[in-house]
Amino acid sequence: MGSGARTFRDRAAMYCKARPVLRLIWLSARPVYRLLSGRHRGGRAALKRLYLRRALRKVVLRHKAALPPAPYAPLSAGRPRPDGPGCYVRLDYWAPITAGGSYGHTCYVAKELNALNPGLRCLLPHPYPLLEQLGVRQELAPAAWPEKSSSRAVILQGAAYESRVLKWISRCRPSFIYERLVLGNAAAAKAARVLNIPYIAEYNGSELEMYRSYEGREMELAGILEDIEEYVLRQASVISVVSRPIKQALVQRGFAPDRICVNPNGVDAAAYSPLPVEEKQALRAGLGFKPEDVVLAFIGTFGGWHGVDVLAAALPEVLRAVPQARFLLIGDGNFRHLVDSAVSAHGLGAKVVLPGLVPQEDGRRLLRAADIYLSPHSGHMRNMPFFGSPTKLFEYMGLGGGIVGTDLEQIGRVLRPALFVADLEENLTGKDMRINNERAVLCRPGSVEEFTRACVYLALRPAAAAALGRNARAAALGEFTWQAHVQRLRRFAAGDKSASWEDSEEQSPECPEPREGLPEQFSPQSLR
Repeated sequence: MGSGARTFRDRAAMYCKARPVLRLIWLSARPVYRLLSGRHRGGRAALKRLYLRRALRKVVLRHKAALPPAPYAPLSAGRPRPDGPGCYVRLDYWAPITAGGSYGHTCYVAKELNALNPGLRCLLPHPYPLLEQLGVRQELAPAAWPEKSSSRAVILQGAAYESRVLKWISRCRPSFIYERLVLGNAAAAKAARVLNIPYIAEYNGSELEMYRSYEGREMELAGILEDIEEYVLRQASVISVVSRPIKQALVQRGFAPDRICVNPNGVDAAAYSPLPVEEKQALRAGLGFKPEDVVLAFIGTFGGWHGVDVLAAALPEVLRAVPQARFLLIGDGNFRHLVDSAVSAHGLGAKVVLPGLVPQEDGRRLLRAADIYLSPHSGHMRNMPFFGSPTKLFEYMGLGGGIVGTDLEQIGRVLRPALFVADLEENLTGKDMRINNERAVLCRPGSVEEFTRACVYLALRPAAAAALGRNARAAALGEFTWQAHVQRLRRFAAGDKSASWEDSEEQSPECPEPREGLPEQFSPQSLR
């Protein structure tokens, strides 16, 4: 073989024999060469681990110091907004969703922010079809990691977003940044700090604490994730939370209460409104319901904390007591099998419609076929109080049907004044109760017996259910629209601290412990 055919390695070996110094250099460099070329066993993995360690160290150092947040622009000439459009950021790249509570929250809050400040721009990792229908501009920021594979991937993707988000916000120059916080990502908060732009952080509870509660151990790299979350919240001009328990948890961590706005979820009252009689009958007929049927509906994630076990246990009892009752159960999840088992064991297939997980607009359309709406949330979440503000609750109120709910934290407070099962029992054999300003029937969380009695009572008394529904819709229109939600936040950010929707200090009744065989599972992205 001629010298021209020799490889680099052959030529290097030849020169090293002639020159001892070159040989020493080659012997020193060979392990690095093998590592970079991947020839060393586990070399690429080792190099990747080294890169991750260094990158994570840089992320931690970046977020250690936080400057004071930019103040929110004050009210001017009585106008409830600062000049110029803002931007909405949500970067949970691992969740390409098209339905659910958080999806609706994002779309309708963005719609109302755009209505107040036309020209709002949304930065999202995936397209949201409903935003397009609502006329809100969205731009995509795809991620390097297609899935939330690990805490490392989440942190590194958050760091990778920083330069892109900074460039995007620099180009937009918004009057404010509104972000739905996601784990391990401080890109928008850093951009707000660098550009001195008011930053509103929507915080839906600690994923780290939920992981500790349900998994019984720390999330991987929990310390770094906590540092990033702390930085983001310290940088926020205003922190928006949906319930008082979340605010209390933040205050315990040292955040000033006057920066935290309690702001329950809401409803688009035009989208979630009762159908005219003829249209409703046509919709019901398409689903296989007869005009005389009483339809009870549920929508959401079929998870343990949504009370699916209570719903599944009540199904056969309600259908036995009310022959004309029918159930419309929309959604899917880890405990769907409980409902399937109840339907199969009691032969209820002809009386229960299960469309599965459907897009947001399809869910809205299907809900309008019902007469009674169900919110059987069953209890506190292990070592923390129930801190949710289920969007389905406000959607039910907007639809104007009777509601059976649980007296659990914010759910019970939003639905007050209400009837209670003890009130119903006194009138089971007498004439119908007179409905004044009550909005729903409330049950003890986790009580199958009370939930069943409430469903049976309303199913047998359509006039009472309709009266409760009218009151609930009136309450939604008066206090719980998405427009009111955004206006409340704007007033609070501009200095009106009385705008915060503070829950009553009265505590809800003690809730039962989760039942054996039902390990609670919770994801904030699926909260309805």
